[in-house]
Amino acid sequence: MVFYFKARPEAGDYTIFMGLDKHENEELIRYGFPEDIWFHVDKMSSAHVYVRLNKGQTIDDISEGLLEDCAQLVKANSIQGNKVNNVDVVYTPWYNLKKTPSMDVGQVGFHNPKMVRTVRVEKRINEVVNRLNKTKVERKPDLKAEREAVNAAERAERKMLLRDKKRREEMERLEKEKQAEIRSYKGLMVSEKMTSNKQIASANKSLQELEEDFMDDLLTGCDLKMGLPNKTSGMEEESLEIGMEYRTVSGVAGPLVILEKVKGPKFQEIVNIRLGDGTIRRGQVLEVDGEKAVVQVFEGTSGIDNKYTTVQFTGEVLKTPVSLDMLGRIFNGSGKPIDNGPPILPEAYLDISGSSINPSERTYPEEMIQTGISTIDVMNSIARGQKIPLFSAAGLPHNEIAAQICRQAGLVKRLEKSDDLLEGGEEDNFAIVFAAMGVNMETAQFFKRDFEENGSMERVTLFLNLANDPTIERIITPRIALTTAEYLAYECGKHVLVILTDMSSYADALREVSAAREEVPGRRGYPGYMYTDLATIYERAGRIEGRKGSITQIPILTMPNDDITHPTPDLTGYITEGQIYIDRQLYNRQIYPPINVLPSLSRLMKSAIGEGMTRRDHADVSNQLYANYAIGKDVQAMKAVVGEEALSSEDLLYLEFLDKFERKFVSQGAYDTRNIFQSLDLAWTLLRIFPRELLHPCVPFAEAVPHSDLLVVLLCYHEEAPERFDDPKHIAWCLTC
Repeated sequence: MVFYFKARPEAGDYTIFMGLDKHENEELIRYGFPEDIWFHVDKMSSAHVYVRLNKGQTIDDISEGLLEDCAQLVKANSIQGNKVNNVDVVYTPWYNLKKTPSMDVGQVGFHNPKMVRTVRVEKRINEVVNRLNKTKVERKPDLKAEREAVNAAERAERKMLLRDKKRREEMERLEKEKQAEIRSYKGLMVSEKMTSNKQIASANKSLQELEEDFMDDLLTGCDLKMGLPNKTSGMEEESLEIGMEYRTVSGVAGPLVILEKVKGPKFQEIVNIRLGDGTIRRGQVLEVDGEKAVVQVFEGTSGIDNKYTTVQFTGEVLKTPVSLDMLGRIFNGSGKPIDNGPPILPEAYLDISGSSINPSERTYPEEMIQTGISTIDVMNSIARGQKIPLFSAAGLPHNEIAAQICRQAGLVKRLEKSDDLLEGGEEDNFAIVFAAMGVNMETAQFFKRDFEENGSMERVTLFLNLANDPTIERIITPRIALTTAEYLAYECGKHVLVILTDMSSYADALREVSAAREEVPGRRGYPGYMYTDLATIYERAGRIEGRKGSITQIPILTMPNDDITHPTPDLTGYITEGQIYIDRQLYNRQIYPPINVLPSLSRLMKSAIGEGMTRRDHADVSNQLYANYAIGKDVQAMKAVVGEEALSSEDLLYLEFLDKFERKFVSQGAYDTRNIFQSLDLAWTLLRIFPRELLHPCVPFAEAVPHSDLLVVLLCYHEEAPERFDDPKHIAWCLTC
């Protein structure tokens, strides 16, 4: 039931209405009109009163008389407000009301509190209230049907306006063509309308008429119909088209510019766009359809005007200058230096799209890249030439982990004349290419400051695409970074680690371009070709036979709402060779780095570890840690159900291991570097919790580590270790432990 009232005649023909109870108010909120203004007694229980303004009017058009009628009606229908004087009545447009599922019936909020106004009602005026009650009418309207009818009428009106607009545009176009035809000179040089002296001579035989027309020789080889020299070859025709400027911009859609009447546009061709103020921007042809071309502008389309903008086609694909001097430098997302350093003297210009690697020329990734993080090096070892992502989420320390990897990453190599292993044996041949996409200024400053203060900048090439940079630039940033990495790896012989963050920002930029092109969207609005597009980035990692260098990729992406089934991590997991999972529960327990080893995986780990690369016991220790940690998590879940008293002695051992594993092995300082051998030794000290019968068959610790190293490890990690190690019985104690 809805009650309708008529406002005072001098205020105009306005209807004031309110619901019978809070349930009717819910319907009025749901099916309101943009012209409705909502009234309510502030901070008191009262009816929800509405006044419907005329179409096109706003809250500023409410007269004092109409405002008084609405305020008095609200006060009169408030149990508390009707009993007191000097109450405040708030009012705001209907579309400013906010209703969420968590709110009770009759409860509302505001989208913008600044749009809420207040009027003070000193006392109840019975004359106004009685006059309104005399006009009171009760009805049971179908609010939903009324709203749908108005929507249908508005749609019909918009369609009619659109048809009228198209009809006017078509008439204007025809009129322009007609005027252009009148002013055109193209009919003057048509060969069919021309007559040479020879044609005249064939009909008239006078000597004067028989004289040769000197224009015959001049026009030989010319195309009279076009008034241009004959095109003797396709190369000459192409050379005429390259460098031509077009002023045929027909539209701008997001980061895209649509061009018409373009001769021979080519896919991925680079264009120079000159704005009316002389500013030059670069773009790339994204789609070709006959004489139409769609160009994506790297610097954004703001300020592009159809009338004054000119576009020049260069005939070239997008290339980036590369040089060994790029190490230690900082560039923006387009590859331009931003560190106030000297310009780069390029040694080559390379296509940023790269060339696909012949599968038969690929070398299987082997040998390990050491990150200095125990959970990665021991349990998810990264091979040179591998691609393995970090799955993170908003609020997790993936930036800190990425910076730590850059500081600590290095190579592991066995010396030719010794059985010992040394870390960083080829440190001079190790480089890092770091590309950040869509990061804020604080994050960019963090990376720059961290690299510079810790001395790792000299081997890092940093590309920064900020959040306020054009979105379209994020599409080329990882490709420029990978092109630089390919030059350093395959031409300079370096082992390059490429870190890409955040690939979720890249995927969002890809979705924005796809939406601007009005393509059929895939899952969650992402384009259907995103798998192929991501593969063109990830598959550029690897090793090539006959080349000394390698490219290892660690892309970092944030999962929206911690959802690993989101298209970006889902497709990334299909392409890459494993994943490293950053866990929010570990992070909430103050464990850094919060890497959950159970969902993490390195598919190429087996080829990067073992005797001759790390240590003989590496694989067995990793498997033992996985097994015991998984059992410990199961026991922890069982403890929450049955209690600790119901657990066996073996279960308590697994709980002890679970706690020490997370506090001592997983937890690690941001500046705490552990080489692979220190991490393996630490793993052995944790496995000492269990008796031998609870461990799987593996290489004994005493056989894997020299006795001198064993004593140091036990001294560092075992609280009950003896004070002296110069006695054989003490050594025997260590070995039996």
